[in-house]
Amino acid sequence: MPETGTPCCTTNGWRQCTAHYPPFRSCLTPAATGCRSNCSTTITLAVKYPILSQLSYDNVGTLLDRTTRLLKAHFQRAFKDAGVDLTPEQWVVLDHLHKEGSSSQTDLANGTFKDAPTVSRIIDKLAKKGMAARTRFPNDRRRYQVALTKKGETIHEQLLPKVEALRVQAWSGLSEADYADLTRILDRIRDNFPE
Repeated sequence: MPETGTPCCTTNGWRQCTAHYPPFRSCLTPAATGCRSNCSTTITLAVKYPILSQLSYDNVGTLLDRTTRLLKAHFQRAFKDAGVDLTPEQWVVLDHLHKEGSSSQTDLANGTFKDAPTVSRIIDKLAKKGMAARTRFPNDRRRYQVALTKKGETIHEQLLPKVEALRVQAWSGLSEADYADLTRILDRIRDNFPE
């Protein structure tokens, strides 16, 4: 691995850091202007974190986004085929309420990893569909607790087999170790960005 300060080579009128391939976008600059000031910083990162020079890490976010959108589309289609007007985001809250029972909006936000305004909008939608209801806490009239209605429980029971089938399909060809590795890596990436 080249050390910090490695000269750049000129290819087709462009200068490109020779510390790694494919090059970091920040290192590409017209040959006439020389390397950008952050070029040596990028090379330093490549020396300190060799994996950045070996992987096309720019694609990780795209892969995560693509996979998330694909999964959501399949969940949405399954719900529609079942004749249920529900989004994947609403299912997450519905499922959490089924598992945890009556919850405050704050607990719902924390338990589903969604911000408070998003959870509030989802609860509004579920309430309009008759699947959930808000009631005030007996000892604190300023706070609301949310619970599934009988209709909400029935919808959950109806959709759960379809959700489980999609999960099985998603993990087809993968092992428990693969699942453990994925969750470990995602947790580590999340922990690298403290809130």
